Amino acid sequence: GVFSMHGQPEAVGDLFQMCALKKYASKALAFIKCQNEKQSIIPANAKSCADKVGIDFEALSKCALIEDEGINLLKASITASTRRNSVWSPTIYLNDKNICLLDSVPCSFKDPEGLKDLICKAYEGDFEKCTKKSNLRQLEKRSYVHELTQQK
Repeated sequence: GVFSMHGQPEAVGDLFQMCALKKYASKALAFIKCQNEKQSIIPANAKSCADKVGIDFEALSKCALIEDEGINLLKASITASTRRNSVWSPTIYLNDKNICLLDSVPCSFKDPEGLKDLICKAYEGDFEKCTKKSNLRQLEKRSYVHELTQQK
């Protein structure tokens, strides 16, 4: 089975989120954000969040709960986290360099704007969003690793 630091509901939520990232990359963060707004009801809010952001809930459920794909995606994420010695969330990589491990140097941001500033300082290249005010909401601690990759 799948186990998570915050119990079985979070583990099932992780399966839905891994499948959303794989199958609906452009809508996945909106899906995860929606779920995190009411963490106490994950995974029960998967359908309403999928509907809200335009994800096919039947296909998402098939990936997360019926086929082995969700489990395999979660195992791959755990393997990648373990390989990088990531033990806490968020752990953020940019261009394969660890730029943030929560509550440690250099990752001592206190709000979403601070996180954006951290990413922009590490980013190599011209990125429009690094010059504009962020509209990120309060970050939620989750039990998986977020990786950011610079597009060239």
